Amino acid sequence: MSNTPDYPVRVIPQLAIPMADGVRLGVRLYMPDAPNDGPFPAIVESHPYRKDDNKIARDWRTHSYLARKGYVGVRLDTRGSGASEGIAENEYTGQEQHDCLQVLAWLADQPWCSGQLGMYGSSYGGISALQTAMHAPPQLKAIVAMHALVDRYGQDVHYHGGCLPVNESVAWAGRMVALNALPPLPDIVGEGWFARWRERLEHTPQWPLAWLRHQTRDAYWQNGSACDDWDAIQCPVFAIGGWADSYRDFVLQLLQHLRVPCKGLIGPWLHDMPHVARPGPQIDHLREMLRWWDYWLRGIQNGVMDEPQLTVWVQGSRSPDPYRETTPGHWRSETEWPVARTDYQTWHLGTAGTFAPHPPSDAGPDCWSSESPSPGLAAPFWCTGLRPSGLPRDQRGDDAYALSYTSAPLAEPLEILGFPRLELYVAASEPIAQLAVKLCDVGPDGASLLVTRGVLNLTHRDSHARPSPLVPGRIYPVRLELSSICHVFAPGRRLRLSIAGADWPLVWPPPRPASLTVYHDAAHPSRLVLPVIPARSPALLAPVFAPPEVPVAPVRSEDAERSYTVRRDMLDGTTTLDTRVGGTSFLTEQGLRMTETNVKELSMRDADPLSCTARLRRHLEWQRPDWKVVIDSTIELSCTADTFIVTIELRAAYNDDVIFSRRWREAFPRLLG
Repeated sequence: MSNTPDYPVRVIPQLAIPMADGVRLGVRLYMPDAPNDGPFPAIVESHPYRKDDNKIARDWRTHSYLARKGYVGVRLDTRGSGASEGIAENEYTGQEQHDCLQVLAWLADQPWCSGQLGMYGSSYGGISALQTAMHAPPQLKAIVAMHALVDRYGQDVHYHGGCLPVNESVAWAGRMVALNALPPLPDIVGEGWFARWRERLEHTPQWPLAWLRHQTRDAYWQNGSACDDWDAIQCPVFAIGGWADSYRDFVLQLLQHLRVPCKGLIGPWLHDMPHVARPGPQIDHLREMLRWWDYWLRGIQNGVMDEPQLTVWVQGSRSPDPYRETTPGHWRSETEWPVARTDYQTWHLGTAGTFAPHPPSDAGPDCWSSESPSPGLAAPFWCTGLRPSGLPRDQRGDDAYALSYTSAPLAEPLEILGFPRLELYVAASEPIAQLAVKLCDVGPDGASLLVTRGVLNLTHRDSHARPSPLVPGRIYPVRLELSSICHVFAPGRRLRLSIAGADWPLVWPPPRPASLTVYHDAAHPSRLVLPVIPARSPALLAPVFAPPEVPVAPVRSEDAERSYTVRRDMLDGTTTLDTRVGGTSFLTEQGLRMTETNVKELSMRDADPLSCTARLRRHLEWQRPDWKVVIDSTIELSCTADTFIVTIELRAAYNDDVIFSRRWREAFPRLLG
């Protein structure tokens, strides 16, 4: 427990911190209102999601809590976003990292700061904390990274196993097209707000165009990827993730590779804060963070580093439910990662779709046909789970369109923790082909629960930096690591491994339909290696977390509409996914009403990969009685056999007058994708 009292909180909405090049970056401070008790340590969070409006509710929950406990919460708008000057050239730039270093140095010199600084963040902010730590600034004593990544190419929304995603290529990308076009708030930055807005509209590059210029893992993606230099991180790291989130692998990877003190916590959650995230159970992660900061920034000997290195929610078998409130299971701690007692069990693909922990006596090859519909509608999105899209649904429909290998019912529980690894012998009918794999938990009623998955552009089988085309018909040994997971298959349940050559709309299909032949005989022992965790004797005491304490944020939100529709044209075989999400938030203190609507459409015709399209339309209205800003944006991705084509349209209006309108259209050569 923290030894500090609960302080009242004082908010300073805007301080402008000067950079070496003259640009000033805006920060909002959440301070303990106790000047006689200072100076205080400071916790910095840095991202482009706007400190003064868009993320003020989330910021308040975290930083007001920290301020109450004797820390200065510092919310930094990255260069060119929110209240910060300059141009947002792209995500995670070298300039952005050096800006953070200058901010840390400036903060450490302030009279109200003790000079002991930490960084914290979820998603973009967590990645920023890791990237800043890679520069080893002397003021940075520890970080907390949540829902983050260590490989910008392989673990973010841009490429999955060397495959271009469908949904994520327009979803987050389209949100940033509109968000980057919003102005700084006039009452925050003053009279120059309109000129700064015009500069932002005229000069901010469209980020998605840069991402398609770099389709392989080159220096662009290596910048800020901790996996390329683990030793660069010199401060202690507390990593937090969720099994229902796509940003989870980094936790176990950091624990394995960092040489500094590191702790990990993985719950059942989606891409949200553990004190409010679904599915539950929720926990008071703010208290866990506070214990971390108290130890590393205040030197309080609270025993946090005497506790086990890793704590995970051990998930159990269940029926697929896209909107479940909780995930059955229990908490368990491990003293180390990797877990020394792990039993790596090999499960073999067998005859007639069997799957067993012993080699088959005789098994011929199996062929997946590219003429069948793509298996992917039951789990179409990479990073989602919130309504309306929901968590993955029953996989039986997708399993039917894949090569499925199913075990006999289990006699005993089987727990896995870590990264399942597929070792497969496969041939393709085309020089460019994909591999899509799902591990499922099948109940007695036949319902198929997605446990973990992986995809691979087979031209990237040896390297994401230097892909090479396949020789059609040649048999290749391929290794594919599935996403990390902790799951217990209950007695009576069956394991199912599903293999296909496509996974629309998770990833963009190859330019030509490509069939796969999977070999699993004595000469080609295709198999899945499972990291099985035997019970520990004696068992550690299960961790106990406090119930969540959620500070009341100064914002009121209302959902306007949420819909999710799958349409099937039975004449031409076109499937279309439509989602619509809208809502309105009211910032009562600022008198600001924020409304947004997002309409997304993903479409493809069976066995016609060149018909694949993805589009997102976003509408934003920021309004006060005498002030109104409207942003309308559209991003669309389509293709030919040789190119990806991106079209972006952006329109900005102020008090009903259109002040900016532009259209970008650019075609990019497809690099074996």
